[in-house]
Amino acid sequence: MSKKWSFEEDYIVAKFCMEKDYLLTDDDFEELVRLLVIKTNSSRSTRAVYVRVKYYIDLFLCGLDFKGYIPEQVRVFAELYGRQMKEMRLAIKNTISKNYNSTETAIETIDEAKLLIDLSDSSNNLTQFIHKIDFNLTFPMVLQKYLDLKGLKNRDVYRQIGMKADTFSSILRGKNDSVKKENVLRLCVGLRLTVAEAEELMASAGYLFSNAIMIDVVIKACLSCRIYNPILINIELYENGIKDELFIIDN
Repeated sequence: MSKKWSFEEDYIVAKFCMEKDYLLTDDDFEELVRLLVIKTNSSRSTRAVYVRVKYYIDLFLCGLDFKGYIPEQVRVFAELYGRQMKEMRLAIKNTISKNYNSTETAIETIDEAKLLIDLSDSSNNLTQFIHKIDFNLTFPMVLQKYLDLKGLKNRDVYRQIGMKADTFSSILRGKNDSVKKENVLRLCVGLRLTVAEAEELMASAGYLFSNAIMIDVVIKACLSCRIYNPILINIELYENGIKDELFIIDN
């Protein structure tokens, strides 16, 4: 069995195809093989790269109705780098650039926010936000609330975001004293939340979105643009300097 293509490999292939306008020569394939070795240290054969590129070309020429065997990651990358996706990408980019502030103090948790408020004499938006939080609602309660409101089954969510069923079950049943921030961000996407709804879910787990933390800004931008596809969000994270995939989705 051939080695599964990684997110980074597919990213490089998709971008290369787009830059060549999906018209690759034999020399281009050799260049792409070398590029994969340099960028990812992978040793793909020219034949393997040719097959992978053909997936992208087939999708580009035939559209998303193409019925051949196309791994989901290839399908999403091909769609993303198709010309029809430019407006969506631009909207996300503008939202990120508008909100990201690397010089701002990175406040990630409710406890950090409370401490900052206690040390400050002035009232601000953070104070107002904290006062709006219902601290009687636990994370499992808010999670179940949005499962019901969105009409989603448990498996609809954890399969979509690549979370293990037992991990999701433990979170929903409140078996863990704390939930990792990365898992809360994943659930915001899996539940297809608005930014306001995501802020409530985050707060119930003790977290806040921070404009000084790129992963927070990217997730908020995607939610605000109604982008809930995990692979698309991985791409946005990657292009904004976050190399580790937030969502691990099988091809």
